[in-house]
Amino acid sequence: MNEREEHRWIVLYRTALLELDASKLVERIHEAREAIRERLAGSSGHGTISLEERGQLEDALHSLRALENMET
Repeated sequence: MNEREEHRWIVLYRTALLELDASKLVERIHEAREAIRERLAGSSGHGTISLEERGQLEDALHSLRALENMET
């Protein structure tokens, strides 16, 4: 896994946070959540992720849940 793939979740997460179009927000959240889950799952096969990054991933998932709940 290269650095670009490892940080894909960050780009998608930020895109979801900055999405202003309500009709696109659900899809942006879904894309970000999937990328985060892939990063968490993929880390086991490609070495470990740092505790700092694991915390960032967990915080991002929590923030996405909160954003999603605000929209419902």
